[in-house]
Amino acid sequence: MPLLRRLRVQNHIDEISLPPGLVESFNLQSEVSIEGSLESIIQKFWVSNGELIFVGSIASVVRLIAPFLNSKDKDPAVLVLDSNGINIVPLVGTHKSGADQIAADLAADLGGSAIYTSDSKNHGRLALDSFGYGWGWIRQGNSNDWTQLMISQSRNSKIEVLQEKGSLLWNQGIGIDHTEIRFKSNLKRESNFIYIGSKKVKECSWHPPTLWLGIGCERLTSKSLINKGIQESLCKAGLAKESIAGISTIDLKEDEPALLEIANNENWPIRFYTAKKLSEVLVPNPSKVVESEIGTPSVAESSAILASGLKGKLVLEKQIFHAKNNEKGAVTVAIAESLDPFAPKRGELHLVGAGPGDLSLLTHDARLALSKSVVWVGYEMYLDLLEPLRRP
Repeated sequence: MPLLRRLRVQNHIDEISLPPGLVESFNLQSEVSIEGSLESIIQKFWVSNGELIFVGSIASVVRLIAPFLNSKDKDPAVLVLDSNGINIVPLVGTHKSGADQIAADLAADLGGSAIYTSDSKNHGRLALDSFGYGWGWIRQGNSNDWTQLMISQSRNSKIEVLQEKGSLLWNQGIGIDHTEIRFKSNLKRESNFIYIGSKKVKECSWHPPTLWLGIGCERLTSKSLINKGIQESLCKAGLAKESIAGISTIDLKEDEPALLEIANNENWPIRFYTAKKLSEVLVPNPSKVVESEIGTPSVAESSAILASGLKGKLVLEKQIFHAKNNEKGAVTVAIAESLDPFAPKRGELHLVGAGPGDLSLLTHDARLALSKSVVWVGYEMYLDLLEPLRRP
């Protein structure tokens, strides 16, 4: 229980479950937030991108989870800890679901050791099938293709990369030295290939969030119509939904039900602009009708351009969609692309005090923050002192 309490206090876990016999014997009802048989609890939380941390024997855990195992793409992160939190084993979902990273974080916080068995960890390689999550990117592509790519990386084969968006810093860290990367200038695939950008492609791809959807719609337009407008616009432009950073529109839509619901469901931020601000933007398709009604000749195009920032550009001019069958209203969609990705909800910022210099005096909180952070920024001397803690 001391270990479980600590994991909960440090927000490593949300809920605690214990076998019913233990709960009753030690009067721990107030500590347990989920009850039932272990099998029923595992079934409840066995979801893609979920996390399950077991305290106990690996043999017992393997027997418990065996009936639930599905695939690398669908299984949650499963970790096993001994009761002292000294040995931390990422068992399932090591890459896509993040079990390896969770193990590193737990080891940093608990002062234990993460026991890795994956090829990339044991050879100090940057895991190409999971590194993008740390940058706020979303992965797409066939699971078998990703598996073959990782096998090729383990054999030291050349990996070709076409990167159009997102930070290039990933290619400068430790761990990439053990992989032969060749940057390309086109989508022509010659061998093992990764695409990084906003285009919708069949190949293994990472999508930084750089696209802004400018949306204008009639009052009480159907959600299905707005979704259809977004889908068809992305398809026409050949762009990936996974690269959407957010929605932009006029402030008159701050209470538009369908628009707010879509943004909430997709976890997209919405940026609202006044008619005056929108009217100052030069757009390719201004409308006098729209201007006479709301005071600006454009909503979709101008809001998309504004949201994409100073060096953003319109990549799809406005598309108009009208209601059919049981739908209501009309919607206009335009797409602009920003120079830099925007995904604040997918990241964290930590301010770390490195202490007097001896790593043994570094707090566990500081070690945890460093473990969770993809980029360290600081005075060179202090970074040199922390170098033994840096991982691929």
